[in-house]
Amino acid sequence: MIGLRKDLERAIARIDSLEKENEELRRRLNLYENPHTPSSKQRFPPKELIPEEEKKQSGQKQGHNGTTRQQAKPQNTVDVTAKKCLCGKKLGLPSWIETKIIEDIPEPQPIIVTQPVRSQYKRMSLRISKKLLKKEH
Repeated sequence: MIGLRKDLERAIARIDSLEKENEELRRRLNLYENPHTPSSKQRFPPKELIPEEEKKQSGQKQGHNGTTRQQAKPQNTVDVTAKKCLCGKKLGLPSWIETKIIEDIPEPQPIIVTQPVRSQYKRMSLRISKKLLKKEH
């Protein structure tokens, strides 16, 4: 009888503990599930899993000839070597040398559109001389 009473007291204490934890978790859940919660803080249900046979394969399609951009030839070579170790000691010969090509792509320049406005002139003397030549012939 004493053993049952102790088990009952432990069970009641456990139930009280779980009820307090449940209440705290519900309170915290309500922080994220109310109309005033911003969309960035909302927790959404997990997406439905798509069966394997319905999934689309990513990447290029079968039979597609891929292309790789050709690597540019460097116009400048910069030697990057350290003279001293971080601790201050002189360095000997390097264990290996590594090369890397870095391409600096400049920002596109704005397009400049120009519309020339040309003034046209006719010389009066040229017109008169042409008329005279026509009359003579």
